[in-house]
Amino acid sequence: VEIKDYKKRIPLMKVRSNGIIRDAAKAIAEGLLGTVIVVEPDSERFISVVTDGDIRRALMYEYSADSPVSVLISEDSVTANIHMTAEEI
Repeated sequence: VEIKDYKKRIPLMKVRSNGIIRDAAKAIAEGLLGTVIVVEPDSERFISVVTDGDIRRALMYEYSADSPVSVLISEDSVTANIHMTAEEI
């Protein structure tokens, strides 16, 4: 099974990197995976993934719901080509 086949079954929620944490939390609540894809504002190019856990930790320790979503972005994101299999990743 190729990665592209999963997209058909699971809606991917996304938020722009210039949004706020509240936007990311809302997108996660509306989705099924507990994650949101962070994309560039203009091109919608993938930047990172933010999880509900990332948001909880940010709100507990140092940020508010109105803080920029960019503070949650991890520099260690791993990407895959849509034709790759799960084993190849």
